[in-house]
Amino acid sequence: MELTGLEEETVIAARRVRDVLVTGLVVGAGVFLLGEAVTGFELNWETLAVLSAGGIVLGVGIVRALSLRRGHLPTRVWYIQGDDILIAEGPDGVNHRALRRLGAKRSFTSPWVWSICAPDHQATAAVFTALRDLDIPFVTQGSDWAPGDVFHDLRKRGLLSGSFKEFAWDHLGWVVRAR
Repeated sequence: MELTGLEEETVIAARRVRDVLVTGLVVGAGVFLLGEAVTGFELNWETLAVLSAGGIVLGVGIVRALSLRRGHLPTRVWYIQGDDILIAEGPDGVNHRALRRLGAKRSFTSPWVWSICAPDHQATAAVFTALRDLDIPFVTQGSDWAPGDVFHDLRKRGLLSGSFKEFAWDHLGWVVRAR
């Protein structure tokens, strides 16, 4: 069942609320653990364990809270790391259901980053075709082998065809254009 535009926006808003609530709970748990260790402060292994757990949980919560800021850049195919294709979700959003159908998973510490495993050239070409069809631009600068450059290379090898949107830097700033 496909969602209408308004339903999709409602789902995205609900997920953002959920992300904020989960982050608040993680930060709250960290603060609670630290408070428990400090109020019953008696230097022993149990206190050190509770302090350590509180610090770790609080740290994860803070990293997650900072990563909820999606920035001002649009959704884009951002980076290729080993077999993983990373998509950075911008404030414009993305079709989460379509990404999940491609096997995408969200990062816990950076919920705006999606990862799709593509172990070979054929799998990468299939994922790139689907991402292009979702109208997501490909970064062409910033790394030695940027996703846009990989798309171009796969197109030269005959594994992909057609044009794609490029997300690149020029003298005006970041721009999206056909390539």
